[in-house]
Amino acid sequence: MRTILGTIAGLATAVVLMASSVWADSIISKGSDTVLPLAQKEAEVFMSKHPEHSITVVGGGSGVGLAALIDGTTDIANASRGIKTKEKRLARKGGIKPVEHVIARDALSVIVQPAHPISKLTINQLERIFTGDIK
Repeated sequence: MRTILGTIAGLATAVVLMASSVWADSIISKGSDTVLPLAQKEAEVFMSKHPEHSITVVGGGSGVGLAALIDGTTDIANASRGIKTKEKRLARKGGIKPVEHVIARDALSVIVQPAHPISKLTINQLERIFTGDIK
């Protein structure tokens, strides 16, 4: 875990330093609640090494972060999904060229209680459950 955080902090450092000539000393990172704990840790590690920079990390969801990037109210958008075609179009229309960087992978395990009458589910069934098609 320490190696992963160190690598991510190093990457964050490089990205911020490369952008420091463009961005102010205060950086806002907004978006995914899934990415929030990791982004907060990255910010803490970076600011401990570079106290002249301030990074504010805010959650709210991937869509919130990407919308904020598009409307210019955040410097970094954190998303736990890819950028949607519509978001890319709106960004480009506003002169923004978003670049995706995968920093982690997330997984989901579905476990059924042994006494439950359903013993297995297909991926399609899980998708339909999570999208509300099956209740």
